[in-house]
Amino acid sequence: MARAIRSLGAIEPAQPIVVGGPPEIRGLGEELERLRLRLERSEAEKARFLRHMSHELKTPLAAIREGTELLADGSVTADSDDHREIVEILQRSSVELQQLIENLLVLSARDRAHALERIDRAEVLREALQRHEVTRLRRGLVVDWRVEAVSFDGLRPLVQSALSNLIGNAVHFSPTGGTLHLRGFGRGDRVVIEVADDGPGIPADDRPHVFEPFAQGRHAGTASTRGTGIGLSVVRDCARAHDGYVEIVDGGFAGAHIRMVLYARPASATQEGA
Repeated sequence: MARAIRSLGAIEPAQPIVVGGPPEIRGLGEELERLRLRLERSEAEKARFLRHMSHELKTPLAAIREGTELLADGSVTADSDDHREIVEILQRSSVELQQLIENLLVLSARDRAHALERIDRAEVLREALQRHEVTRLRRGLVVDWRVEAVSFDGLRPLVQSALSNLIGNAVHFSPTGGTLHLRGFGRGDRVVIEVADDGPGIPADDRPHVFEPFAQGRHAGTASTRGTGIGLSVVRDCARAHDGYVEIVDGGFAGAHIRMVLYARPASATQEGA
């Protein structure tokens, strides 16, 4: 028994635990085996997560390195079309890198006992939209804004990161000249935020896993729709941290339509223009 317990902390994978003896001892051995399997799955998931993240971080870093090298060696004329394109790539890659780092911080945070802050829903939505403004304007995307100005108590960093992920996905998956649909309203003691686009939507077979880390759907492989792989899991964590939920809504828009519902006590509600 002691050898089986020590094996759980070994660096090398532990062998299956089989303990003989009286029923009580055998029962304890079975519990240890279940614990060993959980630890084994956890280690495998951590290794998978690190492999994915190393790949995700390399992509924007490589774009930033290559872009700065082109600007530094003088091979691109200032104020030319190539120069402007490189600057846009640098800006887009830096935003992607920032989002990845923020997502990592959110996913690694185990202590949710942070002080609640008063959050203006319209304000945090505008901040999230502004982060993706360069890409939105470059692709000619129109914003359909219907957001009530409601203040509520919540975890601001988590809400900011979730909204930035939702809007970032909508921007990346929207066709050129499409529309981003932003909705925000109160529903009793709930605050509802919806983000929708005119893109390809989320296929039915992707939906059961779309809120899991790195569960990118079939459309995520193209350059124009590349996602971070962990964005929607951050949205799910935000909703759960506010005793709420996130769901995919059908029928309202041509593309993906995601609704995040948070438990809150709205302070005021007046319609505010964009």
